[in-house]
Amino acid sequence: MRAAPGANSSPSPLAQGLRFGDLSRVRFLLQICLGLVRDQTQRRHALSVLVVVALVMLFLGSTFLAQWLMAHVFWFFVFWFICMWLTILTFLMAAYDLLAVRKAGREAERRLRKQIFAKPEDE
Repeated sequence: MRAAPGANSSPSPLAQGLRFGDLSRVRFLLQICLGLVRDQTQRRHALSVLVVVALVMLFLGSTFLAQWLMAHVFWFFVFWFICMWLTILTFLMAAYDLLAVRKAGREAERRLRKQIFAKPEDE
């Protein structure tokens, strides 16, 4: 099948798939996420920001924006989906933080036991 004269013959973005620039952006976002997950201080800062944003959205959505959201059903669902997504993300990050802290505690305990119960070299 031939394209109509004057039609754009370049393939669509869906047909092209991901380009190199898109992959570098994805890689960059993954590095940011890994940095947030690996560093406890950054992880806890992100958790506190997520909690504050979710609480502000909850407050605004149930008070000042309630009438407007009820009048615009699409935006109602988008708003509350984002609020729900932020809340679930907060719970998942908190669970990960709990597991990471427990793992670090077990490793510190193991090192301390090894250090305390190690045989002295002089004996």
